[in-house]
Order: sequence, then structure tokens, then C-alpha cells
Amino acid sequence: MGKKRKSVKPQYGDLIEVHWVDITSSSTGDPSKAVLARCITCGVFERYDKDKNGEEMLVISYARHDDEELTDKGWEAYPRSVVRRVEVVKRASEYV
Repeated sequence: MGKKRKSVKPQYGDLIEVHWVDITSSSTGDPSKAVLARCITCGVFERYDKDKNGEEMLVISYARHDDEELTDKGWEAYPRSVVRRVEVVKRASEYV
């Protein structure tokens, strides 16, 4: 396990970990053993916002590199209802 991080409010450009839950499913499994998937995603904090229906969301941006070459970049929006915790890994001011 990594070092324990302070729970601080993320600011634009901070590197963050988003701890969230997702659905799971099985067409043949025992439903009495069903659990939610616990997920962690790393990205750059953009903002908290609301979509056009008023649903609160967390928006992050990301970039994926393969052998020093940019292979993918974009953004992801997480409904606040699935986000369990947000941890600041590194403040933007520390790497700019």
C-alpha cells in the first residue's frame, strides 16, 4: 500500500485518484454472492459540475502513453453518486 494521503479538496490540474463503484453482472452466477466492483482511476482533476439534467458529476482528463508515444487522451465524467472518495496524489503546483 502507498502512503496515506490527506483528504483535501482537489484543485484544477491536481493528479487525483477517484475511488468509485461500478456494476457487476453474471448470466450464470449465484445472485446471493453479488458485489459491486470497487474501482480506482487516476487522472487530472478538471472540475465538479452538473450535466444538463442537474446530475452532479466529477470530470477528469487523462492521457495514456505507450513507449513514450501518446496513444489516447480525453476526459471522463463520473456521477457523484458512484464516487466514494477522491484523493489528491500530487498538487498541480508540485509538477508545473
